[in-house]
Amino acid sequence: MKNSLLYASPLPPQQSGISHYSELLLQGLKELFDITLLVDCADVDPSRYSGMELCQFRDMTNWDRFDYRLYNIGNNPWYHSYIYEAALLRPGAVILHDAVLYYLYTGYHRMRPNFFRKVFEQEGPLGVALFKEMFKTGRDPLEFSQPELLPLNGELIDSGNDFLAHSQYTLDIVRARALRPFHSRKINHIVRQPDSGAKGSGVRQRFRVPPGAVLIASFGFIAPTKLNHVVCEVVQRLEAARPGSIFYLMVGEGGYADRHLCSFIQKTGFRSEEDFDDCLAGVDLVVNLRYPSMGETSGSLLRAFSFAKPCIVCNHGWFSELPRDTVVKLDPLPEKLLREMLYEVLLAYLDRPALFNPLGRNAREWTETECSIPRIGAQIAEFLQDSAERPL
Repeated sequence: MKNSLLYASPLPPQQSGISHYSELLLQGLKELFDITLLVDCADVDPSRYSGMELCQFRDMTNWDRFDYRLYNIGNNPWYHSYIYEAALLRPGAVILHDAVLYYLYTGYHRMRPNFFRKVFEQEGPLGVALFKEMFKTGRDPLEFSQPELLPLNGELIDSGNDFLAHSQYTLDIVRARALRPFHSRKINHIVRQPDSGAKGSGVRQRFRVPPGAVLIASFGFIAPTKLNHVVCEVVQRLEAARPGSIFYLMVGEGGYADRHLCSFIQKTGFRSEEDFDDCLAGVDLVVNLRYPSMGETSGSLLRAFSFAKPCIVCNHGWFSELPRDTVVKLDPLPEKLLREMLYEVLLAYLDRPALFNPLGRNAREWTETECSIPRIGAQIAEFLQDSAERPL
């Protein structure tokens, strides 16, 4: 007889990377557990989760009927607030997708009593001063541009939960801020191997990529921490030096880099999973820079790995832990130096692209062995059992 598992996560149609992650993970966990999905979204389609019970968070009464409780928590108040509340109310194990929880915590707590006292307990006078300044000037705290200054993760860390994370970087942050012992384990992110139908043949035509131009792309939400503007500036310099040699596609939504859009720098907006894969299949090189890290993992980068695409990243956070033979890592130096490093790497790719092919092959092989659904599912099951049986 299988043990019972309460599983909480965003799920499709919610436009979250974690919702797609959970759809994959549940394929492995359903072989090991009787699963009840704790949801807060009426749009979740039960037919997608055959054999699993769906329970709305507001209707949950008997928490103790489950052998294990597993909560997915990321830094997004719209998708994770009810999960955050559940983890505080009935601790279990948390898959912590972000070490910094500024937006989640702020969205959940800012209209509740004792907000400033709770902020002071976690972040001290700096936290209180920053929030008071935002409220005084009428700025929305959910648009704060430096969330890394206020991680606001202490309440969750000391709530009695155990923690799984996709990087040692995140676990080290959690341990450094913890006031109590807890069990933890690093588990890799899951990667679904590509469908044979993702050909990418129409991507160049759709976005009018010149014949012979190298098509590079970044995947995921377009935001300052993704350093899209740095890539844009380097691409503009290369295009000026070698007209028609390069085209940059930002696959995702977000408007901060719109000032750079031109005939050879385009963005797609939000894409369906099928179209996202088609874009991945059609590009030559992936540039997914990210700094500073919030302790997050890039599912889109791992998806690029599964397509055997050579990739360039910042040597920081989770990205720094990727095997050295799978990706080009650029040190997160001041932007002027980072632009120079990226320029040299892209110039090398323009001149000798075949030199980068082994990176893509190694990356795909690594995901096949280390990021498979059965492997990660088994590791999570082992962790849950171990946490339940071992005293702190």
